[in-house]
Amino acid sequence: MFSALDQIRQAQGKYDSLKAAFLQKYNFSVDSVRALNQIILTSIRKTQAKAQGDVERIKDQAKELAAAEYTTELRQTDPIATGNTLPTELLVARVPVQNVSMPIMRDIGITNTYQNILTDLRNQGNVMVFSDFEHIEDRRIDEFIIAYVLRFIETFPLGTVNVHIFDQNTNYLYKRLNNSFQSENSGEIAKKIIQIHTAYSDLDTFRDVNCEDIFRKTSVARPDLYAIYEDDRSDPFNLIILRDGLVDGSGYASAEVLDTINSLTKPGEIGHKCGLRFLIVDNSASFEKNLTASNKHYLSSIQQNCALRIQFNDKTGFSLNGKSVDVLHISGNLDAFVQERSLALANAINSREKSYITLDEVSANETVNQLGNIMYIPVGKSGGNVVELPLSCRDEDGTVAGQCIGYIAIGQSGSGKSSFFHSLVLNGCMKYSPKDLQFWLLDFKNGGASSKYSDCGIPHIKIIAENNKIDDALCLFQMVLEEMERRSTAFNRCFTDNIIEYNRKAVAEGLEYFPRIVIAIDEVQEIFREDNASVLQKLISSISTRMRSAGMHFVMVAQNLSEGKSYMLKDAFMPSATGRICFRVSQDIPRDSGFEDDFIQRKQEISELKTGEAYVSYGKDTIKKVKMAFVSPQDMNDKVFADIRNKYSEYSYLRPRVIGSKARLSITSARQGVRGTYQDVLNGIKSQNGVYEAVLGEDVYRMSPFHIQFSQYENSSVLLLGSDKQMASSLCASVALSLMRQNVQVHLFNGDRTRISEGYEFVPHPFMYLCQNIGGSGSNMQTHRLDQLKDVLKEMYSEYLSRQAIVQKADDEDPTFPAIILIVNDLFGIESFISNEIIESNGVEKATPASRPGGFNFDYDIFSDQSPASGQVEGQFREGIQNIVSTIVKNGYRYNLHMVLAIKGDPSIWRTGRSVTNINNIMLFNDTEYADQIENSYYLKEMLKNISNDGEPETVAVWASRKSFSKVRPVIYKISDPQEREALQSLITV
Repeated sequence: MFSALDQIRQAQGKYDSLKAAFLQKYNFSVDSVRALNQIILTSIRKTQAKAQGDVERIKDQAKELAAAEYTTELRQTDPIATGNTLPTELLVARVPVQNVSMPIMRDIGITNTYQNILTDLRNQGNVMVFSDFEHIEDRRIDEFIIAYVLRFIETFPLGTVNVHIFDQNTNYLYKRLNNSFQSENSGEIAKKIIQIHTAYSDLDTFRDVNCEDIFRKTSVARPDLYAIYEDDRSDPFNLIILRDGLVDGSGYASAEVLDTINSLTKPGEIGHKCGLRFLIVDNSASFEKNLTASNKHYLSSIQQNCALRIQFNDKTGFSLNGKSVDVLHISGNLDAFVQERSLALANAINSREKSYITLDEVSANETVNQLGNIMYIPVGKSGGNVVELPLSCRDEDGTVAGQCIGYIAIGQSGSGKSSFFHSLVLNGCMKYSPKDLQFWLLDFKNGGASSKYSDCGIPHIKIIAENNKIDDALCLFQMVLEEMERRSTAFNRCFTDNIIEYNRKAVAEGLEYFPRIVIAIDEVQEIFREDNASVLQKLISSISTRMRSAGMHFVMVAQNLSEGKSYMLKDAFMPSATGRICFRVSQDIPRDSGFEDDFIQRKQEISELKTGEAYVSYGKDTIKKVKMAFVSPQDMNDKVFADIRNKYSEYSYLRPRVIGSKARLSITSARQGVRGTYQDVLNGIKSQNGVYEAVLGEDVYRMSPFHIQFSQYENSSVLLLGSDKQMASSLCASVALSLMRQNVQVHLFNGDRTRISEGYEFVPHPFMYLCQNIGGSGSNMQTHRLDQLKDVLKEMYSEYLSRQAIVQKADDEDPTFPAIILIVNDLFGIESFISNEIIESNGVEKATPASRPGGFNFDYDIFSDQSPASGQVEGQFREGIQNIVSTIVKNGYRYNLHMVLAIKGDPSIWRTGRSVTNINNIMLFNDTEYADQIENSYYLKEMLKNISNDGEPETVAVWASRKSFSKVRPVIYKISDPQEREALQSLITV
């Protein structure tokens, strides 16, 4: 047992422990009665403070609850709602009911209870304010309207409401409201929130366009915009404010306007179903005696369409059914509130606005392997639905989509045309195999959109024509025509008339399979100018009417079709192509560009489209507003291009051909799209059936070796016109090197005996080098001294006359002759030609030819329609050199005699004002007077101007063959380069 002392010690220890714990917890030592009393007093005080705190907390909670309750007062501190649920009702006003008896409510400043006056937004939603004419301009009405507008905007999900204020004498508050949403940092949705109108006629647009577009989306399952909103949020709700009253100051009311308002405000009708809600200020009571019976009927009906009808007078303010009401109003300075709250709303809308639809949202996941009559390429979304553009190559049971063969798209700069261009190309590549779909990308303004694809490695891209000039248009469209005719020829061989049937046979019989081709042309309006428009119009029209069956489709993009001569495109292309795409343009552009009424009626909406939005139609009653898919340049390069390459890796050998390069083409340059160099091409040349070929370089448009032919069946002589020394020499060398491999007799004359500078060296120009290193006398190719030109021409002309006589005596078909070809570099460098020396056969009496001042005889030229003097004995002649050259150039091909003449400088003294239509092959590489002698000289002059290499050595020439043109990159030999010199030497010694 414990002793008493032990028990005392134990109690003391317990006391000390409790004391220490109390001290540690409360920082207060209990060591006396006084201390204990102090503790009791402190506890009472703390309990009182806690109770008071609880009271204040409850008051704060009550204030929060009161503030959160729907109130008619708008405060700057009110939070901006960010939900996505559509409202069903809106508080417009409150009617005081009775005094508040609860102390806590009085303590927080609430002295009355109220009955809330709500408008049923889903089923009705229209509000009317009655006022007499004298007080319709009262500021309190405008203050209510401003508050109502802001509350309406905030009640709906941000950005889903547009407000249209009709006010002929616009109050500065509405202008302030509009301007506050129009700040430079506002997005496109925010900028459209407030719109001010001055004419009631704009209401027709809501009825005929806005409502019509939305009504097409309604159904039994989706009867109105509320129901549509669940899966399609592309169309906004519209609050329409009619501020001016329904009757003007003279007591006149337009029955037509009243009829429109009546139809749009009627619950359950089209305006209501399509999301139109009205706030109307009605002053008609002041003009009761002036109104016609029909107008009274309309006004009565409009009033009945507004379920909530509030009265206003200058003395009692706003009232409802005779009771004063507390309507929506703004706390504090109204002007400051409008600016600050509108800016806050605009910023909130900007943060929510999704400015683009991603490519992934519309791209097809699976490749379409069975391509039918209609190809569908996704480009964007209309609401929640992916929009695909149909491109038809054959009618499909009379459907609208089956008639659409192409599209014309218009839009101002920055409207989103490039997004459409990329969406079309990339989505087409994702959905269809390169076997089934090719793209030709042409751009006539700085290579904007098409330039992104130069190094993309996408196998679908066949041709990229970037940085094209106006002069390129004719050649590029000729290239399209050639491909179309090539396909048509193949169809005819298989007894079919369209690509679908042909490709079925091609698969079965192992023939060439033709992919569909989409030719996307950006900035097409740039190619129409005064001097060339009609030619292009005819060419495009010819292509457009026949390209459908060939599986080829134009998608043309322009700023408009109303400037310059671009209106001609309307007649050339639009009658054949029913597809229309209209991005943001000014209101008169759709009409001036030839777009149909569906677009003209939407001119207001079109002028306000956001970037990337467009109205799209592929035929009658198919118009819809579309948001184009967008992809950034970085994503294109880092992801999309790679995804397409990986998806179609088996086609990795296909590479786009890039048109527009001005880089020098050397003999060792690789060919585009295929293996081998131009040295390989020259080595592989062979004659066929008496036709000899020469490779001069690369066709700039077709990206393939450029050939000319020498035959007895068409004029084959060649004129090389220009003063660039190295280009003229290289062209002559290429002709000679080509013919060297075909066992044809060739005579070479080099009239240019001066070397050229390459860096710090002076080296022989290419043709000089070839003549110096050509084979001996046993070769079929012979070089001659310049003074031997007379002798060679005498032999050729004698042969000409001899063969001519044989042909004249032939019974039926002309006999064939071995070819003889004369190549002269710098014809004007040979004195005998300049002085027009006389060449005569034996036994011809000499006579002095008539001469012009300076000793030159130009009585006959290569471009005249005359023949040399007749009457001489057969086989005998006496002619000037120029006449003989002219005769052989023009008619020598009939007897297989041909000339290749390089002419440096301006030879106008030799040929003046004559047509060159009889010369098939003309190469120009400087701006000379020859351009005026060729049909469609506008193109030729533009080409010559645009091939200039900005002071550097020329690398591009223009080829003219009758009415056809092309640009050529000739092979230009650089003798100072060891590798190129070795390649040239190997070609010479073969």
